[in-house]
Amino acid sequence: MMQEDVDASDYAISNAIGASRHQIQCGKDRVEELLTKQTTVTALERKERKDKIRIKVEAYIFDFLKDDSYTRLDTKQGLADVIDPKTAETITVHRRIWRNVNKRQQHLLFLSSDYYARFRQDHNQATVGYDVWHDALANVGGFVSKPLNESCVDEKISGMEHYMAALLQ
Repeated sequence: MMQEDVDASDYAISNAIGASRHQIQCGKDRVEELLTKQTTVTALERKERKDKIRIKVEAYIFDFLKDDSYTRLDTKQGLADVIDPKTAETITVHRRIWRNVNKRQQHLLFLSSDYYARFRQDHNQATVGYDVWHDALANVGGFVSKPLNESCVDEKISGMEHYMAALLQ
């Protein structure tokens, strides 16, 4: 049962729920319209979260980070415990080093990879901008770091890879 003469000021409602007075007035107008027309209100299906892509892309970025074409093993740093985004289980992986340290270029490498193509195919041609990439990378990429000068083995391997690439050109 509803009272007809309930008078709550817009200001009091605004303070109570934190909405603007304009939002309160729009809400009141909508309620009045629903009551005068005796409209039946039905619940709608909940929409998908807008950040769903951020969560879905993590598994593809995780696989991308384990690919030797984009990162390499770090023989100096050892192992790291990480959560596999596909299974949500904690697994132990070798720490890795980026082959390319520029964040924007890492994003572009991901966009041109097979992992991104598979992601787009699996998720209705969804795209991943730099901000989404950066957030997802922060969540799953803790085991990958910039190259460190601590390991002479890594330096020699990097130098050898550089010279071999130069010889092929």
